[in-house]
This record gives sequence, structure tokens and C-alpha cells, in this order.
Amino acid sequence: NTGLNFGELYTYTVYATNGDGIQTASIFDSKYTLAATPFVPTVVNPSSSTLVVSITYGDANSTSVQYAIQETGSGNYIQADGSFGVSEYWATTSTWSSKTITGLSPNTTYIFKAKARNGENTETSFGPSASLYTYANMQGMPVLGSAATSSLSVAFDTNNNPGYTTYSIYNNTAGNYGAADGLPTSIP
Repeated sequence: NTGLNFGELYTYTVYATNGDGIQTASIFDSKYTLAATPFVPTVVNPSSSTLVVSITYGDANSTSVQYAIQETGSGNYIQADGSFGVSEYWATTSTWSSKTITGLSPNTTYIFKAKARNGENTETSFGPSASLYTYANMQGMPVLGSAATSSLSVAFDTNNNPGYTTYSIYNNTAGNYGAADGLPTSIP
């Protein structure tokens, strides 16, 4: 048979007809077709500690096909409650329609990929991956320090952002940004 749906259960029975036109049926047999490899997951709505991940619709899989989503940096899988765990959590597209992932680090890129399985637990390979950064934490208020005739020192709390986070310091009075060398610039 061709033209069958991905990841769907099909049942077949064979009928034999004798010369008098009497049919007898065999015992039926059922089998799932393989699931299609999922599309790239959708990753949206970042905050400093959350992202929203969903399975992208349109891969032509049956509604009974289940998916597991992995975060590639840690190798862990998204769980039912939005946390990470070492075990795969399998669910259909309706469950994966919008899953808020919690407990993430600020200003960190997270990469997700998904795989699917049919009703016989035959898995696909992973599909393509999607990534998104969480937002950086709000840094602390600027603290102005040592004053000279034409300069001020400015310090602030980085609020547990990673060391690679970049910052811009804006001088509201002068209407410009301060460059790393202390000179004014229009570029943040």
C-alpha cells in the first residue's frame, strides 16, 4: 500500500472466497507506519529565565505521534512541567503546543531539537535545531564615583549576568553613550 499517513495505525484482513461465493476472513494484523522526522521546533518569548518551545506543525504526522524535545547544550529533555530531565518525555503535538521552559540562566543561548515516534515506539532521528538567547538580567543602578573636572567614574552591579554580557552606559544629560575608553560616542 502506498500514500499512507505518517505514524498511523493500519489494520488489514485477508478474505478468501470459494467457488460458491462464500467468504472466510483471516485474522487481522495491524502495523504503524513510520513517523516523519519533525520540523525545527519553534522557540519564542524569551525572558531572563524562561523560553517558550513548541513543536512546529506541518510535518504530516498522525495526531497520535509523540515527540521528545532535547536541549542540545546539556543533552537533557524538556519535561511535562517545563523543567529539564535526563529522560525523554514523550507527548503529542497538542501537549507541545506551547511549553514554557523554566529555570534558565540569563543571557544564555539554548538550542532545541525534536524527534518523533509512532505507536510502536519506533523513533525518528532528530530534526533540525532552533536556538534563542534568554534576556540578560536587569543590571543594577549606575553608581557615580570619583569626580574630576571633566569626568566621572561609573560602576554598576552586573546582577549575575555571564561574563560575556556587554553593557552600554548612557549619559542622559549629554545625550550620548560612554565608550570603553571613557570618550563619548553615539553608538551603544
